[in-house]
Amino acid sequence: MIDNQAQVERLIAKLEAALPFYAVPTPNFATYIKEQCPEFEWWKRCRITAIHYSGDAGGIMCRFDLDSASFEHEFVVSITNLTFPHRNPLALAITSYQRHRLKRLRALEALLPDGPSPRIVALSFS
Repeated sequence: MIDNQAQVERLIAKLEAALPFYAVPTPNFATYIKEQCPEFEWWKRCRITAIHYSGDAGGIMCRFDLDSASFEHEFVVSITNLTFPHRNPLALAITSYQRHRLKRLRALEALLPDGPSPRIVALSFS
């Protein structure tokens, strides 16, 4: 098991209570968004509108839009592909979850004979 279920349940409850809130895509994820929406600028923030848990496959998932009338896309992506402003009261808890999850994923990838798996798993809706 990758995630600590008790930690995940507590964090999801806090995240859902705080909706909507904002995040910024990581550089790799920003590149992916730019492929889907060429006019996207990497520093644009994303408005998180829903939280889901996909088990060990994706962990905590965030549904978001790009907080702009010019974009018609919404995305669902693992919370590990987003960064959160330090002024967000949940930033420390989110960062702790992200670090724990990424550490566990790296440990599992080291055991895989085919090498590392893709880092970004995202769904785009238009």
